[in-house]
Amino acid sequence: ATVPLRVALYAEGPWSEPVDFTFYDASKPPMLTNLSSVYGTLAGGETLTISGSNFAPTFGTLFCRFGPNENAPLVPADFESVRRVSCQVPPATEPATVELFVTTNGIDFGGGERYPLSYTYYDPRSPATVGRIEPRYGHHSVATAVTIHGSNFAPTGADLQVRWGRLGVSQATFVSSNVVLAKSILPDVDTLSESVPLQVTHSGRFPALVPPQDTWDPYGLFTYYQPYMPPGLSSASPLTGRCAVGGRELLDVRTKDKKEVSKYSLVDVTGFNFVPAPMLSCVYQHVGGSSGFSSVDAYESFMPAEFRRHDYVRCPIPEVLFADDGFSGTRVMSLSVTNDGVTYRYSRTRFTYFGNCLPTTFTTYMFGALCALGLLFLSFCVCVCIWRSQVLRNVRDDLVNRSRDFSPLHDEEDEEAGTMAVGAIGKAESNDDGVLLVTVVEAANLEERGAAYAADPFVTLDAGGKKQ
Repeated sequence: ATVPLRVALYAEGPWSEPVDFTFYDASKPPMLTNLSSVYGTLAGGETLTISGSNFAPTFGTLFCRFGPNENAPLVPADFESVRRVSCQVPPATEPATVELFVTTNGIDFGGGERYPLSYTYYDPRSPATVGRIEPRYGHHSVATAVTIHGSNFAPTGADLQVRWGRLGVSQATFVSSNVVLAKSILPDVDTLSESVPLQVTHSGRFPALVPPQDTWDPYGLFTYYQPYMPPGLSSASPLTGRCAVGGRELLDVRTKDKKEVSKYSLVDVTGFNFVPAPMLSCVYQHVGGSSGFSSVDAYESFMPAEFRRHDYVRCPIPEVLFADDGFSGTRVMSLSVTNDGVTYRYSRTRFTYFGNCLPTTFTTYMFGALCALGLLFLSFCVCVCIWRSQVLRNVRDDLVNRSRDFSPLHDEEDEEAGTMAVGAIGKAESNDDGVLLVTVVEAANLEERGAAYAADPFVTLDAGGKKQ
């Protein structure tokens, strides 16, 4: 407390004029409760009145410090009472929110009694900027509380506002020079997905036009989406790439395995209902190949997608070494997008790898097996031909060696048929009926033995009473 103090040489007086004398607890630093102003320009110079307790006129050691560390600006304080001091705000080089402290001994500094008391520097000639927001997306029909990170924010009351693109303006709640809070404005009921750029002002004024789409920073966008609907694809480009092209590593969103992807190429995908969720990924799916074996070489890759807008993402291209089969020399994979790493639409979009694609192990094995089967079949055919030739040769020799007579016979119906009877003994295994088969080429043997009708292409063999 501060009380008046009078001094006298004698008890009966006379007494001096009163002066203020302050009682305080020297073992404790001051405690702060209120500031006369909480923001100002970078130039400083404003007189700031600080309310609190345990202040004392300790001349030479009563200071205000603008910042938590020892290197923060330190300025002398003017004692007004045990509950109030004042000091001049020092200049700053950049917008910032700093915590305020007061000391009575130059060593121990006291801050806010119940919560930190802060002073914010800002540049009124420069606009506030948005760096990133949390969360970056929300339900299209339910308002979302959003934390906006940026710079040059100031607690200017009703003039601190947020613009949600074409949707409108809402009030912002100041937290610090780098953080404000706001609640999203809902789009039309017919809008299921949309991205809007967020802008913050400390002056209550915005530029006349919303920034053009090609200047949007993905980290400064808020995206409305339908959480119960997987993303849809409209187009993708490019849709071809070479095998065995990598250069950088990414983690598969689902398996967390490291996978090689193309260092320079990305697929630009357009569609709808994309959101910058942690599991946003491009799904490359391959089941079997053009060989038709659907259960062979199944493959899925969930590569983290680069979010641009609700209708535009960019997909890394995973490295692929093997072709679908040994004939096409290519590999075809379906491409889709998922927000949650689980749910995605069946897509007709196909990405094709070509050039330098190797055959799969399965293809190599199958090709080897088919070659082996082909060789076996060819060997079998050769053996059959050799066997058949040998059998025919044996039959021919048997016919020649076993012939007994060549007396001409005359058909009862055709006296001039000119048939020649050949006596021969056939082998039972030659035919089911024990009949030996004689081809036209064997007629030369008959000619050698003086058969007059050897040139006739029809030869009848009478064996066992049956004519063939």
